Amino acid sequence: MILTATAAGALAMAPAASALPLAITGGAFMPGSGYGVDPQENGATLLDVRFSTSGFAVQNFSLDNVGDYFTFKFGTVDFRETDAGNGSNAGIRAHETDHLDVMARLIFADNLGIVADIAAAGTAIPGLIGDPAADYLLAWDPVTVDIGQGGKLEITLAPLSFSGNGLQDQMATITLLSLPEASHGQAVPEPATLSLLALGLLGFAVTRRKSSNT
Repeated sequence: MILTATAAGALAMAPAASALPLAITGGAFMPGSGYGVDPQENGATLLDVRFSTSGFAVQNFSLDNVGDYFTFKFGTVDFRETDAGNGSNAGIRAHETDHLDVMARLIFADNLGIVADIAAAGTAIPGLIGDPAADYLLAWDPVTVDIGQGGKLEITLAPLSFSGNGLQDQMATITLLSLPEASHGQAVPEPATLSLLALGLLGFAVTRRKSSNT
């Protein structure tokens, strides 16, 4: 197959599709020792927050270009602390504000074999649950994951804020920072690339026809 120099150059510079298929097959929360349910609120030391991934579903998706991202529901966080207790024991006590770290674990499919842990700092604000002020905050640190051959992903979990009791969805986002080099080598031509190839062949045919007529 012969292409004109112009068509060949355009073909070489044309972009190629290199989608990165990903699958997250499991996930779990790992709360710190400061969470739990006290047998009674007078003298309480545990903050009643329930973390669950019971509704997690396997996530299959592809990221095509650097900067592309995918967001999904990772689990739920249920803030259940109450104002039960007498006097200064009501609501959130100072003794219920420590050891509130949380870890979220994402398990990728076997083709990557990656287990990613994302850490969060939980903050409980002493005072009554029934007042309008914030009671509990959860802030996650983003994590960069190396998937090999230069490929990198960033995992972020959305921050949560509770003012009063309630259950909220914990959302997670996977962002493509860089594609693995192997993805570029196995790229499939895009339609625009195939069009350039067709134009090159057409130009070659016209050139041969003119040569035959002279």
